[in-house]
Amino acid sequence: MLPLMLVPAALIAPAKPPVVQGPAVEGQILNQAGKPLAAAIGLIPMFQRDEPFPAKTVENTIPKSKKQKPGFRLPIPAPGLYLLDVRAKGCHPLQVPFLLTEEGVKDLEFTPIPDKPQGEVKPISSDAKLVKLEAQYAAQKEREINYRKSIKARFDQKAKDPAAEPPPAVDWSKDVETVAADLKNETEEDVQSLAAISYLELGMMMAPLDAETAGMALDKLPANSPWWAFNPRVAGGAFNTSSRSADWSSFRESLATDNPDPEVRAYALFSQISSAFNKGDKEKFTALMNTLNSEYKGTKFAKSAKTFDIAKMPAPPAVPAPIPEMASPTTPEPAPAPAPPAETPAPAPAETPAATNP
Repeated sequence: MLPLMLVPAALIAPAKPPVVQGPAVEGQILNQAGKPLAAAIGLIPMFQRDEPFPAKTVENTIPKSKKQKPGFRLPIPAPGLYLLDVRAKGCHPLQVPFLLTEEGVKDLEFTPIPDKPQGEVKPISSDAKLVKLEAQYAAQKEREINYRKSIKARFDQKAKDPAAEPPPAVDWSKDVETVAADLKNETEEDVQSLAAISYLELGMMMAPLDAETAGMALDKLPANSPWWAFNPRVAGGAFNTSSRSADWSSFRESLATDNPDPEVRAYALFSQISSAFNKGDKEKFTALMNTLNSEYKGTKFAKSAKTFDIAKMPAPPAVPAPIPEMASPTTPEPAPAPAPPAETPAPAPAETPAATNP
């Protein structure tokens, strides 16, 4: 009989789960007193910002012993533009645009605003850039909500009484002025980029834009800018507003190849597909659809492209037949110069009446 060997419990205890590797967002969520606050933190890809909640979240750790480290570590799915979403009970939801890279972010600190503040409220962060980005995004999101409400009110009014005067349109003058000032005066690149895309989106919400300022916004958003993920559909109208319509086609092609966000590239393909469909260009339409459905199958624009029915594609515009080249006729003899007309005597001037004294 083999001797019974005693194995220390430490050797047979279940192994701890491995620490998450790779890029991550790390930091702490604090209350107004500077203490760790129970909160859920997640990332929402910018093209999915209409989603109410992140798909995955982590908890902000509140230490119960000296061995525990406070804070959170949130893995980054892939580099790109995100909303950092923070939810803490009794506080306003916090959403901050973040351009995340493979290096990740460390040592963040956020202080959500209480629903019922007592005394002076601390800013959400000591980082002025993050404070500005959060305020810019919150303001633009409120504008989008107001625009949707105004459109709904118009439809409801028309359904109720088609002959009635429609509700007044939203007055965007102050908003346009505010966003244009951020675009022109801010020096942080991300703050300028958010101001640029917000300004162009105001144009899609029927706000009158200045052509020169719209051009400045486009200059801040080259085809490879991640900030197009905020709303790529504003691009075409922006080129028209800035009097750059002739440049839209080539920019759209660059957007489809150079932008880092797959949803933005899919949008650029979708836009080209729509153009090819309307022109009756079946060959180009088919080639672009194949690319969209193979390389960007899971994107929302690939799903939207399914509404195109090639059987209903309009015929391409008729190409006029070339005019046949005519043989040059023999040069005729020069006609004799016409006789000069008879001199007509100038009419005699009318007699000028003498001036009369008043």
